[in-house]
Amino acid sequence: MLDTGLKILVVASEVAPFAKTGGLADVAGSLPKALAVQGNDVRVVLPRYRRIGDYATVTDFPVEVGQRKETCIVRRSRIEAKSSRGTKEVPVYFVDNYHYFDRDRLYGYEDDAERFAFFNLSILPLCEELGFRPDVVHLNDWQSGFIPLLIRIRGRHSALWNETASVFTIHNLRYQGRFPKVALGLLGLGEEYFTPGGVEFYGDVSFMKAGLLFADVINTVSETYAREIQTPEFGEGLDGVLRKRGSDLYGIVNGINYHEYDPSSDPRLFKTYDSRNLGAKVDNKLALQRELGLSLS
Repeated sequence: MLDTGLKILVVASEVAPFAKTGGLADVAGSLPKALAVQGNDVRVVLPRYRRIGDYATVTDFPVEVGQRKETCIVRRSRIEAKSSRGTKEVPVYFVDNYHYFDRDRLYGYEDDAERFAFFNLSILPLCEELGFRPDVVHLNDWQSGFIPLLIRIRGRHSALWNETASVFTIHNLRYQGRFPKVALGLLGLGEEYFTPGGVEFYGDVSFMKAGLLFADVINTVSETYAREIQTPEFGEGLDGVLRKRGSDLYGIVNGINYHEYDPSSDPRLFKTYDSRNLGAKVDNKLALQRELGLSLS
């Protein structure tokens, strides 16, 4: 595949191996590697939760969350993208703030609206502090849902952002980031956005709906699911928005990490195997049947 040379920022609330509760972390940890080995300049951003190590600080800056002024401390690590071309380093940046992220769990707190408003508001100034202007910003699920709108607003007044494209990926439509109307004020946004055609959703503010409305392109995990979520049965109340954005909605099947799931070297297998030794697959099957107390076949 030809090198495209794009500058890509991947924003997610969890990224393997640093923080994980589900499949989002696997995608957000693997996709940047695949993009990097194709010749792109890829950076990754996620919150620094308590479980994440104390990495080196690279910068800090103030962030206004409603009437509250907080400090965003940016820390840096990396993940390595390995391919036949060699190894490439992908920078990983952590948005750190003791008040919001020094907690046992990633989600499920009463102030999640404020926590992830802070996260959303930190992303653009983080790029500006680092001197990194992304061609594409890739957002993932509700926790980064307002960033496409913030890019559009900033792009009206800054040449740094007026050509940046946004991609919003739906991993789990059921979790929508719905909060009371005050969430708009936390984000510094006016009531003109609180309409049925805007981010209002049954009397609440929806981070997920914001991402669906304002991202340039939307994608989800398969072509079938992309069609299904445009129906009332599977749309979780957002099927109308998804039908409206139907021409910008794509289904892309998640790929597999061949380095992590390589049967020739995977230590989790009873016996490793490759195309020259497929008989070991039977040994793995029998070992699993014994472990589960099943009859051998």
